[in-house]
Amino acid sequence: MKTRLKQKSIFAPVLIIIFSVLIIASVCLWVYLYGFLEAYEKNVPINTANKIAELYKQENFSEIFSMQGITPDKFNTISEYEKFFREKYGDDFSDVRAAKIAKSGEDEVYAVLLGNEKLCEFLVTEEGTEDKYGFKARNTEMKPMDYPKEYSVSVTVPKGAKVYLNDDVLLSDKEKKTTDHAIKGYDELYDEALKPSFEYYEVKNLLNKPSIKVFSENGEEMKLSGDNGEFYALPEVSPEMESLAKSLSEEVAVKYALYGITDIKFAELSPYLFPECEYYKTVKGFYNDWYAEHTFSYDEVSHSDIKVYDDTHFSVRIKFVYHINIGWKIVDYNVDYNMFFIKSNGRWLLCGMEL
Repeated sequence: MKTRLKQKSIFAPVLIIIFSVLIIASVCLWVYLYGFLEAYEKNVPINTANKIAELYKQENFSEIFSMQGITPDKFNTISEYEKFFREKYGDDFSDVRAAKIAKSGEDEVYAVLLGNEKLCEFLVTEEGTEDKYGFKARNTEMKPMDYPKEYSVSVTVPKGAKVYLNDDVLLSDKEKKTTDHAIKGYDELYDEALKPSFEYYEVKNLLNKPSIKVFSENGEEMKLSGDNGEFYALPEVSPEMESLAKSLSEEVAVKYALYGITDIKFAELSPYLFPECEYYKTVKGFYNDWYAEHTFSYDEVSHSDIKVYDDTHFSVRIKFVYHINIGWKIVDYNVDYNMFFIKSNGRWLLCGMEL
């Protein structure tokens, strides 16, 4: 008698297949739903606006300025734009928020606000083809903000000096302009090459009030004078140069006074004078001969306005009173000389004087 084979049940395999299909379908559905929700979130205009507001909270100014279409240059750098922005709006952006302020057709206009201050304004638009969820990409069009470039600066410096704007930007020949700046006291030098030379730099359209530093060829920082964006730079007067200027100017000024009242001849004054200039010729031709017998004395000496132009030129103002005693009376003369010296063959010589 044959035994009947026991049939295997197909219920379990079918059940496994069904559960597997359901699991796969659930996963696919969740993936689709996640993608849909993510696309939806991206497509909501206020969420797009909030992302821009977040840039302000993170103080990501380079990204913000890029979105505004700002192109930095040599002087108006991203740091300068940020400096301008912070000076206008402050340093705390933790409370910025995005808000819808208008509608333009089917597009919406948003702004990022700090209190009642509007930091930026932009249009949120739809563009391109629909994605698989039926959404179009959101795009932002940032409205240009007003960054007025109202500042300018100019500086006249001795030839060869290095000029820095805002501490670290070295000015080049592109910023160098022609100049007729000259020191009047050296006008009578015959050789133009012996006169102190100057260069003029100018920069316009600056976002912030600039700072200027000037250094001589040997690296020493120069002293600035001037205001309203127009400056002059000259070397600092060292204690040694100050002492030299005072003693030399007094010695030469007294010699000049004595020459004027015939107490000394030109031969005694000429070693103090630079011969290659019109001033030398003028002084040589000048001589008073009308003074009677007298004695000479002077006092109340003061010095001011000592200026060093470079290694071979300086000027100094000297004042004193000299007294001519002609016996029956004393005549007082108030002297005020602005004296200009040039260094020649190792010696400082007078080449001009303003009375």
